Amino acid sequence: MDTVFNAVVNQSDRGAALVIASMLDDTIRMALAAKFRPLNSDDYGDLFDPDRPLGTFSARINLAYALRLCDKREKRNLHTIREVRNAFAHTMRPITFKTVEVERLCSFLEPKEGSSDAKRVGFPDGLAHHLYTATAIILINKFLEAATDERQALAHALMDYGVELPLPDKSTPHKPE
Repeated sequence: MDTVFNAVVNQSDRGAALVIASMLDDTIRMALAAKFRPLNSDDYGDLFDPDRPLGTFSARINLAYALRLCDKREKRNLHTIREVRNAFAHTMRPITFKTVEVERLCSFLEPKEGSSDAKRVGFPDGLAHHLYTATAIILINKFLEAATDERQALAHALMDYGVELPLPDKSTPHKPE
């Protein structure tokens, strides 16, 4: 996933954590929106604006789980990534992936089924950062595929009625106009 790598390669730990979580949040939003009827920008805002029902990362994670876009392990990973993002975003003190609080949170990430070891502490240099990034990339890919699959299914269904729905490139986020 070159896009993620390029976006974070020259970032501080704080910058990388925030950019990666933002990219993941955007792909969840895309996958959710692909499940809905086509929305104009006002209707989209009624759902996704900050003070609306899907206005938080947490609410979007929970709905993605309810709609079977992710399983229980992935939901836990998503909430952990959200907590790490919040740790970086809501403090003025210096914080890195080597900070005890962040290392502890990252120790709960399970990028693949069966890879969890919640008792991991004292990560080798940089492992928390790599675990966070790898887990997020796996999830970003999953939600991009879900958004594209939903959109393709809708396009094929509409073809039966003579309606042609343009399909976006997988790398292009779908947002209403």
